[in-house]
Amino acid sequence: MTEIKSIYSDADIPKVGLFDFVLPPELDSNHNTAFIDATTGIQLTYSQLRTNALKLAYGLRKFKAITRNDTVLVISPNSLVYPIIFLGTSATGAKVSVANPAYTHLELSHQIKDCKASFIFAHPDNINLTKQILKEIGWSDNKISDRLVTATDKGFNGHKSYTQLLTVQRQFGIPVAFTGEDVHDVALMCYSSGTTGLSKGVMTSHYNLVANITQLAWSRGYTIQKGDTLMSVLLE
Repeated sequence: MTEIKSIYSDADIPKVGLFDFVLPPELDSNHNTAFIDATTGIQLTYSQLRTNALKLAYGLRKFKAITRNDTVLVISPNSLVYPIIFLGTSATGAKVSVANPAYTHLELSHQIKDCKASFIFAHPDNINLTKQILKEIGWSDNKISDRLVTATDKGFNGHKSYTQLLTVQRQFGIPVAFTGEDVHDVALMCYSSGTTGLSKGVMTSHYNLVANITQLAWSRGYTIQKGDTLMSVLLE
């Protein structure tokens, strides 16, 4: 059988965890802009992103005992806080599951139970519904208070902000390493609408995500230059 290959060389896909791939140590001194909030104009640099993600990772491990066996759920619209929470959680080794903030009671309840979330970051608009669901599935008031925090800079309705987990002891915020076969561990669980019935969790590994990012960077390398700004749009 004839083998047809691209005229370009193969992309090298590193076998590392998502955090180490996206935010390597050299970004500690990179003060270039990583994200811009289009509404407010507030910017987040690569250095700030890595610093805050590692602080959050340490806080989750130290004060909430989050490990690579846990699943952390994020229920929030797009914001500058989102990448900090996502990558900070990834640095703990835990799986991240993300939920649509427009979900109904039935849809959100299904995902919380199906992904077996043990800790939840939620936008204030989603706190009350999430709290109601957690009570229905048997979480105690103390557990809800301890393991449901806001995905914003301020607390809400008795629930603390994620910023309470941003410790000053950054030197302890060392990302969990994924090497060898560990790179095939689940990093992300998104839920698809499916064709029938309730949504299904799609388990995406660290290697899957690193490969996808590498492929995108490789293909876009011919059209996008360092310093360019890309606009990300979420459609509802």
